[in-house]
Amino acid sequence: MSKVVIVTGAAQGMGLAIANHFLKKKFKVLLADNNIKVLKKEYENLLPKFNKENISYSNLDITKTLDCNAVAVKAFKKWSQLDILINCAGIAAGNELVENMSDDIWNKTIDINLTGTFKICRAVIKFMKKNNFGRIVNISSMAGKDGNPRASHYSSSKAGVIGFTKSLGKELAEDNITVNCIAPAVIATPMIKDVTKEQLSYMLEKIPMKRMGTIPEVINLINYLSSEKTSFSTGAVFDLSGGRATY
Repeated sequence: MSKVVIVTGAAQGMGLAIANHFLKKKFKVLLADNNIKVLKKEYENLLPKFNKENISYSNLDITKTLDCNAVAVKAFKKWSQLDILINCAGIAAGNELVENMSDDIWNKTIDINLTGTFKICRAVIKFMKKNNFGRIVNISSMAGKDGNPRASHYSSSKAGVIGFTKSLGKELAEDNITVNCIAPAVIATPMIKDVTKEQLSYMLEKIPMKRMGTIPEVINLINYLSSEKTSFSTGAVFDLSGGRATY
């Protein structure tokens, strides 16, 4: 039976590519993002390529509880099920020393990357329980394991995503709902424009393969983690690091 997928951060880059992947599999996909202008344009671009009954979109400010709840309700009302959440929404928020970092940048990064992950996951759980099936995949980062200098806000938010994923995976372990996250090193997406050349160079030097990861490589792992085959892995972190990961 065709699955229903919500993809956050779906207006561009990794999120949009993941949405395309699931549509090609003839899944039903709701694309969610706070950049509604770009999101609507991409939605309209998808309509001629796929069955329009399998596509929907929704404005999502992932920091807002009402938005997160509305997205989950919309998907369930439209298709009477909700099976998979791929949570790609996030920001890099630039680079800065702790001593110079503003409260606003710190709070914004934590609110979007960590608190937003909590809110969208909380919103989908009850609908997944209705069908006794669910797959949640959160996007963390190698920065959440290693900690990158001049990126304490980002590193802390992504470390929080790892801890949250581990906890939620245990909570839902008996509900046939798995919760996992991936920890990529540098992936070639539009988000890297927010990273300085110095920071990018620092991160690439730590990767034994000496290159950035690609979106298709991310999709291969997400495809596995969101499938029925991943039935005994939950609360886990899957690395995409080109050899950078040490634990």
